[in-house]
Amino acid sequence: MIPLMRRLPGTPCRRLHALLPALLPAALLASACAHRSPVQPAADEVATPDPGIMAAVRAMNDVCARRDLPGFMALFEDSDAIALIGSDTGEVFKGRDAVAGFMKRLFALPFTFSFDLPDPMVGQRGDSAWVFVDGAMIHTAADGRSRRVPYRITAVLARHAGAWRWQLFSGASPRPE
Repeated sequence: MIPLMRRLPGTPCRRLHALLPALLPAALLASACAHRSPVQPAADEVATPDPGIMAAVRAMNDVCARRDLPGFMALFEDSDAIALIGSDTGEVFKGRDAVAGFMKRLFALPFTFSFDLPDPMVGQRGDSAWVFVDGAMIHTAADGRSRRVPYRITAVLARHAGAWRWQLFSGASPRPE
């Protein structure tokens, strides 16, 4: 008899002995998981992201506040592999023509909009980057009155010829569930 296997009252030892082969791998796996080393960053992950990433985000904010459609589109890759997802139902636009058409309608609204971008999270791997901001969209009417709306931005950018270009803009207006 294995010394570690003591007879439990009312439980035959052979039942425990039969379960041992099934329990041993699970116990070893649990032990290995408890003692594993932390996840190592990818070899191309950048500790301090390129400041040009946030410069591209601030440029987006500036062109929106000016209603500058050509400037807005110049921030995106010169490709149809771009997308803009707005915060409302049906606001999913793929490709340059669809994105430009939507932004033309937005820029025609009776207010301008810009963003408050506090404490952005930025990640970079080589020539790819992502940004997340939990901030606010600011609507400014012609008379100067403004209204703040909670707004989240998630973005994917890629560096081409040294410049960071938007590939994806995804906006969301958080609401209680």
